[in-house]
Amino acid sequence: MVASQFCSDESVNSLLRYSKSVVDNICASQNRPKKLRNLQYLIFAGMVSYYGLEHIDEITRTFRSTKFTWAGGNSTEEFWDKKGIHEESKKICADDDVCATFYREFFYNKKRNIYTCTGEVVMFDNADTSPDNLLEYTTHEVNHALNGLKRALTPKDGLFVSRLGLYRFDLSTGERKGRYFEETINTLQTAEIMDHILAFTDYRIADPELRYYLDSMKYAAGKKRMGLGYDESLNIIRPLYDNERYKLVANNSRLSGHLDGMIKELENRSGTNAFSRLCECVDGIYLDPKHAWKNEREAKSIVKQYVR
Repeated sequence: MVASQFCSDESVNSLLRYSKSVVDNICASQNRPKKLRNLQYLIFAGMVSYYGLEHIDEITRTFRSTKFTWAGGNSTEEFWDKKGIHEESKKICADDDVCATFYREFFYNKKRNIYTCTGEVVMFDNADTSPDNLLEYTTHEVNHALNGLKRALTPKDGLFVSRLGLYRFDLSTGERKGRYFEETINTLQTAEIMDHILAFTDYRIADPELRYYLDSMKYAAGKKRMGLGYDESLNIIRPLYDNERYKLVANNSRLSGHLDGMIKELENRSGTNAFSRLCECVDGIYLDPKHAWKNEREAKSIVKQYVR
C-alpha cells in the first residue's frame, strides 16, 4: 500500500488534471507524440505524489529546465551521431540506455569565467520494452534531473564541479566521483516513485487518454518495484537505502545539493571516509571488473556496519 495524500478518485483526478495543465503549458511550443505526453503527465503526477506538494516548485522547475526528446526507433549511437555529439566532446551524466538517457552539455563562457549547462531527457522507442518499464526508465532519468536541479554547478578552487544527486564531475580535471552509487540510489528511489504512479490504476481516471495508458499497465500494479538496472550494486546498497533514517537523509541531501548530511550520517556509523570509500567501491564494481569482487566485499562491509 502506497502512502500518499492522493488517495481518492477526486484527489487523483485533480492531481492528473493539474499535472497535465502544467506540463502542457511548459511544452506548448513542442511537437510531442502521444506516448511522450502521457509519460510526462504521469511522471509529473507521480513525483508530486511521492515528494509531496511542498516540492511542487522544484518538480515544475525541473520540467521547465529539461528538454524532452522522443528519438523514435533510432539507436543511441545513431541519435548521438545525428546531433553531432560524441563521447569526447560531451559530458554524459547517465548511461546510454536503450530506453532513455539523461545527459548534460557544458558551455564555458570565457568572458564571465563561468560554466552553464543544459539538460535533456532522450527516449528511444524500443518495441521490446513493456509500458511500465519504459515509464520506469524515463522516470529514472527525470529523477536525475530533479536531483541535480539545485547546486548543479559549484565553484572549487576557482574552477567548477557538476553535481547530479551525489555524483560529482570535475569539469577541469575530468575526475568523476560517486557516479554508480548515485545510479544505484536513484534506481531504488525511482522504484518507489513508480509504486506511486501505478497506484493511480486503483482509481477511476476521468481523462480517457490517461485511463487507457494506466489500464495498459494494470498487470504491474500492486507488485512492489525492485528497481531496473545496476544489478551488480543494487542488492549491496538496498539494505542501506531501506534504512529509513539513511534514506531520509540521503534523499534530502541529493535534492538540496548539500551532501554533508549524508556523508556525515554514514561516517558516524561506518567510520572515517566511509562515504568516499563506498563511492569508490561501487564505482569500482563497474569500472574495474578485475577487482569487482574486492570492491563488492568492502562495499558490503561498509553497509553492514551502518545497518547493524
